[in-house]
Amino acid sequence: MAHNLNLKVVAEGVETQVVAEGVETQSELDFIRKYDCDEIQGYFFSAPLPTSKFENLLKTNQLSKFPSI
Repeated sequence: MAHNLNLKVVAEGVETQVVAEGVETQSELDFIRKYDCDEIQGYFFSAPLPTSKFENLLKTNQLSKFPSI
């Protein structure tokens, strides 16, 4: 994880947003939150969705079922 944290410091230095990908557990999420990543994604929130299912969630305003940061 040390290399990833160094990347966060570099990204901040060049004013670039940081996305933490592949978060699968609560402990990983807790760790990532300590470092203020701009965006977090992974199976902890949702498995990949087919386009049609995602569009349906948007149309029916059901995205609140999924946790977000």
